Amino acid sequence: MTEARDAIQLLRGMRAVRRFSDEPIPDSVLRDILEAGRWTGSSKNTQPSHLIAVRERQTLETLAGCGPFAGHLAGAKAAIALVMDSGGQQFDEGRLAQNLMLAASAHGVGLALARPIRRTTQNARWQALVCHTANGCIRLFRWGIRRITRRCV
Repeated sequence: MTEARDAIQLLRGMRAVRRFSDEPIPDSVLRDILEAGRWTGSSKNTQPSHLIAVRERQTLETLAGCGPFAGHLAGAKAAIALVMDSGGQQFDEGRLAQNLMLAASAHGVGLALARPIRRTTQNARWQALVCHTANGCIRLFRWGIRRITRRCV
């Protein structure tokens, strides 16, 4: 296969994952995924985002309570939070999320999106995750090694 064909195959093969193995994500793989995110461009090179990798079990369990679609974080091997400086940077946020997802997919790591967390002064879960000031919202992604299952056709 050509290099272009391999890249297209990676794009077409990327899927949201709902079944994860118990295998931990190697540190080198997580660093590679985060590095791909760090190199993502932004409008006017403002770099309005921060990435927070979470592996601590207690923090994952706390974040699992942030909404009806975040409970799966409690069993995650890792989560990565995309923290945007303000709410008006959806385009940059999308570019960042896509690059993280593609880098993860290249390593056989899958993800599932959890509910976005809006910043409020009462939101203890926000405070549990973010130790710096940010005015935007957090999007949480559960990351894990994909469990391969056969699909019926």
